[in-house]
Parts: sequence; C-alpha cells; structure tokens
Amino acid sequence: MDKWTELHTAFSVARLGTISAAANALNVHRATVIRHINSLESELDTKLFFRHARGYSLTEAGEDMLTTATIVDKHLQKLRGLSRQVTTISGNLAISSREVVEKVLLRAVGAFKNKHSRATVSLQTEQTATDLETRRADISIHEGEAPTDLDHVVLPFVRAQFGLYAHQDYLKQHGIPQTIEDLAKLHYIALTEDKRVDVFERWLQLEGHTPHIVLRSNSLLTAVEAIKTGIGVGFCPNDFVKNDPDIFSVWPQQDEWCVNYWIVTHMDAHRSAKVQAFVEILRGLGFLGRSIPTL
Repeated sequence: MDKWTELHTAFSVARLGTISAAANALNVHRATVIRHINSLESELDTKLFFRHARGYSLTEAGEDMLTTATIVDKHLQKLRGLSRQVTTISGNLAISSREVVEKVLLRAVGAFKNKHSRATVSLQTEQTATDLETRRADISIHEGEAPTDLDHVVLPFVRAQFGLYAHQDYLKQHGIPQTIEDLAKLHYIALTEDKRVDVFERWLQLEGHTPHIVLRSNSLLTAVEAIKTGIGVGFCPNDFVKNDPDIFSVWPQQDEWCVNYWIVTHMDAHRSAKVQAFVEILRGLGFLGRSIPTL
C-alpha cells in the first residue's frame, strides 16, 4: 500500500473525527479507511488513534502525525494549484522586443508554446521601450540602464557585446584603421531613434572626432546588412556577425560598447499566470539570474 495514501487517509480521519466521514470524503469503503489506518500504525509501530464509541481521537503520536500531514497537504494543494494553472494558461502574451535579443526570445517562445499550447504570443519589434502603462504589452525589453519606475518589475536578461565591424571589401579599399585619426576618415552606418547611437558616436566624439555617417537606419538588421554590403563600418552585436568570414573587427572592443537588456513588466501584469509561466521558461533556459549572460 502507498504510504502517502495511508497518511492522507489518517489525516482525513483526524480532521473529520469518524471513519464514516473520512470514507465519504475520500469516496472509499469504511473497511478501506480502517485498513489504511491499521497498516500505517503497523508501519510506524505506534497507535495514532484512540478508538471509542463516538469515533476516533488522536494519541500523542497521532498529534505529531497530524502536524506532519497538514504540512504535506498544504504542499500538495500548492502543487495541484500549479498544475491547474499550467493547464489553463491561454490567451495572448504580448511582448515588445528588440532585434538584438530576438533569437533568445524565440527560443523561449518555442518552449512556452510547447508547454502551453492554448496560448498565443505576439512578438512586436520596437525601436524604443514600450510604455507599459498603456497595456499594449505584457512584457517589454528595455536596454541600457535598468528602469526605476516603482510600478515595474525589472529582471536582468542578457548583455550584448557590440563591436565595430566592416566587410573585407571595404577594408581593402579604405585600409584597416590603425589610429583614431584613421577611424575618423571612415564611412559610418548608424542607427536612428536609438540610445545606442549616443553610446557609440559619443565614443568617437570624446576622441575629438565627428564620425562621417553615410547611412542611418531605424533597423539594426538593416544596419548589419549595410555593413555586410560594404557600404561602411558600423557597430553591431558580436553575435550577429561571429560566423561571417567576410566581416572583420576594425578596432579593439571597448567596455562602453556593452549594452544590458532587461525584462520589464508592469506589477499588475507580472502576477498573471501567462507572464509567470514565460518568466519560468526564461529561468529554465539560464536567464534572469544574478549573472547576466553575454550574447
């Protein structure tokens, strides 16, 4: 006999006071209840109940059993609640994303859909952080400094290391820069409407030079394609070009070229089952921990 089942039977008798009441609650025969109790007492080699005409009352050992069984029952109820929550997650999970982290997010979306087939996901690429007060998104990806709004829950997500890259054909034509002065002579591809623009362009300006920008785009993917086409040099995440044999780094990477990304939710939305489920998926993939992984 399963000792968990016997313990649950004894717990029911202890709470309800009679064999009949426990049998009705458990939907079993009275003889089954008695057999479970006898088996458990035999296993523990102690009496858990005093038998009398009005029912069953607890011995001292039975009181200890009730304390333990109550703790076990609370945990089982919690697990049942989680199980029900998992099977009933549905509706749409709206995520406001950034191009830099979408490969990671798509891994999480795949795992989320495998586990919660009744849910749908809307993944909207944005150039700026979504205002969560509008409720247009359940989850928003922020970059740079961590948001400080008291109504938001902010979780560290990933860190993207950017580099300054160019196609080999561009470098053959214009040469590999050796000095800051050489860098200032190159043609730059930059992003618009993005705080990263300030980070990278300011780095050159601090050296006393204004970069010669020949193309701006509001899309990081377009900027990367422009680099690969040989239009000029540009900043992009290392992860985007690491397997391209024709793309070369043209300058040693700097600490300030590293950008942090954050998972941000409104406090109200964060408590929802769908957001909690997605957050757990991300944790299971190794994100949202104290150490922020670098892409």
